[in-house]
Amino acid sequence: MAIHFVVHDEGDSVGVVVVEGLKSGTRLNGWIMDQDKMIEFDAKSDIPIGHKLAIKPIKSQLSQMSNYPLRPRAPQPTTRVNFTAAIRLIE
Repeated sequence: MAIHFVVHDEGDSVGVVVVEGLKSGTRLNGWIMDQDKMIEFDAKSDIPIGHKLAIKPIKSQLSQMSNYPLRPRAPQPTTRVNFTAAIRLIE
């Protein structure tokens, strides 16, 4: 049985492809190194050598950070300045 991808530990979410030319629909054999176990499933798309593949569902990091804004907020002014009055003083 050929090994198509390797995984370090059974708790990991991804494996790394170690052979050339994996095509969609290929039955993939994977080796979990730390537990010396084999797993298998079908490739859903072509996968180049060296690329990672998900071996179980991966939760989005955005869903884990739902309490944080996606973009930093612009700094809010702490005091208001009446520029019209300041210009009059300079003139």
